[in-house]
Amino acid sequence: MPLNKSGLQKALDKAFASPSPNFKAPASRIAAAYFNYAKSAQSCAGTVNPAGLAGKQATLTRALEAAFTTNKDPGSSMSKASTAVAAFWMVPPVTFLGPTPGAVTAAVPATLLAALLALTAINAGLASSGKSQSAAKVASQWATALDTWTKTVLTAHVPPSVCAGPLT
Repeated sequence: MPLNKSGLQKALDKAFASPSPNFKAPASRIAAAYFNYAKSAQSCAGTVNPAGLAGKQATLTRALEAAFTTNKDPGSSMSKASTAVAAFWMVPPVTFLGPTPGAVTAAVPATLLAALLALTAINAGLASSGKSQSAAKVASQWATALDTWTKTVLTAHVPPSVCAGPLT
């Protein structure tokens, strides 16, 4: 089954709808939502190797907690969050099962950062005028940003003549 944006959005709805006195619970829920979404990724010739995801959710949770709690500057928080999501795929590279082995070869955080910064600017603009968006709207925006970016993550399978391309 390919990546499922609506499933990601539903999980993020829950993550953003549940208030928390600190960022640990939301970071954990966001990481769990993304992990569950990502494990259904397909490359051009295979599916995610479950063994290649070992420890990824916990690592992403810790990185998002740090991004959201150690930075008062939203730009710095989003930079660290986008780097954490890219690292999910690249450190070490997620592997794929199929007729030939494959792995993630590129996951560039800059495009995700641009999307997250745009969301931050929108929400900051609304907040400065005394308005806010619903948790569902924020979840939808995050799901769109994460889904769009994840589909730019590149994989390659050997021998190189088999295929190389983005996730689906």
